[in-house]
Amino acid sequence: MRTNPDEDRWTFEVLDEIECRHLLRWEPVGRIAFVEDDDAPTVLPVNFVVVDDDIVFRTEPGLAERLRGRAVSFQVDRVDTYRRVGWSVLVRGHAELLATDDGVDRPADPWAPGDRSAGVRVVTRELTGRRLELSHAPLDGRAYL
Repeated sequence: MRTNPDEDRWTFEVLDEIECRHLLRWEPVGRIAFVEDDDAPTVLPVNFVVVDDDIVFRTEPGLAERLRGRAVSFQVDRVDTYRRVGWSVLVRGHAELLATDDGVDRPADPWAPGDRSAGVRVVTRELTGRRLELSHAPLDGRAYL
């Protein structure tokens, strides 16, 4: 028995890595997630760029030190709330601090004020994504939109 009569209106797709890499480059803001000392996960928005298939961003030195060497997740998505569609890409990996001479010229201009002088690279271990899209609506023979 179908619980939602509109469930055929949408399609769900698991994205391949190529599509995930493409979508990562569309958005300027993502969320870095990490756990400290068996506490609840911390999730923070950051401006980022993609460099050599890894996520790179600038942040305050204290946060960068807290991230150093940790397992992290990084999520980017886009949602259309009106149509109830969207996509999400999840990067799982670990965080490394960027050296000043590592060849990354300007890792994303942070929108937040303050000292954002520390660079962080999320080295990608796993890349997954999903998309929810509208199915094709049946044609209406009455010839109007």
